[in-house]
Amino acid sequence: MKNKISILIVSILLCAFVTSCGLGNKVPKSGDWTAKTDFGSVVFTVNPDGTEITKAVFNFTNFQCGPGSVSGSMGLEFSEGQKIENNKFSIKFDDNVQLGVPDPLNPVPPMSNVRTILINGEIKSDGLHASGTWESSFNQKSCAKGEWTALPN
Repeated sequence: MKNKISILIVSILLCAFVTSCGLGNKVPKSGDWTAKTDFGSVVFTVNPDGTEITKAVFNFTNFQCGPGSVSGSMGLEFSEGQKIENNKFSIKFDDNVQLGVPDPLNPVPPMSNVRTILINGEIKSDGLHASGTWESSFNQKSCAKGEWTALPN
C-alpha cells in the first residue's frame, strides 16, 4: 500500500513539474504573426487568450491565379474569430474578381468570379512557431499551393 501511495505522490509531483516548467503545450503567443508564402505573406492576429485568430492581412506580390496578377494587401476581420483548436486553425479568403468593365447602358453586370485562398496551420507546442499549407483556386479550380512558416512579430 505504501508503494502505491508513493507512486501516486511521485506521479502527481511529476505532472505538476511538467506543467509548471512549461514542458507541456503552451498557449499560442498573442498578437501578430507573419507567415511567409510564395504569393507574399499573411499577417494573422491571435487574441490575448490564444484561442482565436481575429484578423488576417494577405500581402500579395505579383501573385497569379486566374486572370491577371495580384499585388497589394487585402484584410479580413473575424467578428467571431477563427478558432484555434488543438493548436490547429484555418483561414479562408474569398476575393470576388470582376471580369469586364461595367457598362451603364447594359443592365447585365460583368461576370463575377471567385479567387479563394485557404490557409491551414498548426501552432507548435512551444506556442512560438507555426507552419502549414496554403492553396489557391480560381472558380474552384486549384491553381497554386505551397507551404508556410510563421513566427510572432
